[in-house]
Amino acid sequence: MRCKKWIGVASLFLLAACGEKPLIEETCEDYGTCDWDEDGWSRADGDCNDEDPFIHPDADEDWYDGVDQDCSGTSDYDFDQDGFDWEDDCDDTDPNSYPGAVEIEDDGLDQDCDGWDLVIEEDEDDGQATDDSNDESEEQDEDYDAADDTKK
Repeated sequence: MRCKKWIGVASLFLLAACGEKPLIEETCEDYGTCDWDEDGWSRADGDCNDEDPFIHPDADEDWYDGVDQDCSGTSDYDFDQDGFDWEDDCDDTDPNSYPGAVEIEDDGLDQDCDGWDLVIEEDEDDGQATDDSNDESEEQDEDYDAADDTKK
């Protein structure tokens, strides 16, 4: 009996030494290569939801719906991909416009999301530059009665 066990164990070593592999059933599930939704993409290819044929790396992204259709892994609420979601970003179509961005002087855009464009005009009296970025705010304040917050 001992001899038969020894022969069985020795056979396995010989088979392994000769390059023979034991038969193991390999499936696409083992390697993530199944394409269950038949969209042409598997998990191994980058499909982040292989149960939905409309979600794969080549899909068009539908922004602001909470679904990552193109499997990019980025926020679905940050269209311009500047790192700020739409509720914090004053212009989610411009990647150069976000809270704390460098403001470009007098270009008509609010890059830093403070509500104003930076406008610097020279004072005619002394030639010195003055920051008029809040002049519009001051003019608007003059149109309201401070006592009851109604327009004059």
